[in-house]
Amino acid sequence: LSRLLPSTSISNSPFRFLLPTILVARLFACCLVDINMRWHPPRVKGTVIPERRHGHSITVIGGGGDTFVVFGGIGGEGKFFNDVYLLTADISNNADKELNLQWHTVTYDKSSGQPPSPRGCHSATAIERTIVIFGGIGPTGYQSDVHVLEAVELVQWGVGEYAAVMKWSEPKVRSLLCPSARAGHSATAVNDGTSRLIIYGGEGKGLSESGIDARERSETEEAQNDGARTTDRLSFSPEVWELDVSKLSWKGEVCWLQPEVKGKAPSA
Repeated sequence: LSRLLPSTSISNSPFRFLLPTILVARLFACCLVDINMRWHPPRVKGTVIPERRHGHSITVIGGGGDTFVVFGGIGGEGKFFNDVYLLTADISNNADKELNLQWHTVTYDKSSGQPPSPRGCHSATAIERTIVIFGGIGPTGYQSDVHVLEAVELVQWGVGEYAAVMKWSEPKVRSLLCPSARAGHSATAVNDGTSRLIIYGGEGKGLSESGIDARERSETEEAQNDGARTTDRLSFSPEVWELDVSKLSWKGEVCWLQPEVKGKAPSA
């Protein structure tokens, strides 16, 4: 690693195991310049720049790998965001292969629904030009809802100029069982043509503690009685969930499944 490293972007986190420090707005990128991965600050421009935050998501959309969508996050003094920004990258005219980044505003299609409530530490998983948002934590606590952000139009105007038209929707959930509210989990698209996401782990209140070495982390737990309810305690989850999004584009539906998982699970 080079001597220049990015500052840690964490402050007033809802996750008490994260150390508070200074929020930073400066972008860093990691590029494979030679055999080593080296950090360097890219060239950034744009008339609109997001406020400083952490716990946000940044997701690649489209097939070119050069268009990113930033959503949500947590700012100073417990402020939560639900805004969306577009970030594009260009290295085509750079002999040193350094990134040239540019911020862009986002406009919404007239058929767009309401955005998710402000949140951070959610998951944002891309399936082509659609981003599936699940969970997170906001002013009202942990979340378990599913929202979809669709890139209706991505147009290049000249060199490095993009206009984005996007649309929010909240799909119908056709499931008897659903994961409980959580944040800090992972959500990964399965690239086998089945249009599904695999969700693992997370932190929340009353999550399943069936995994080995599940650790409860409530600041007030020591003061609680031995008979305190599980729902009053914070815990890590060892659960694995599957979200079927195969009917999302034509029926606006998703379905939660809990697959059978063999082998020893990681500690929660």
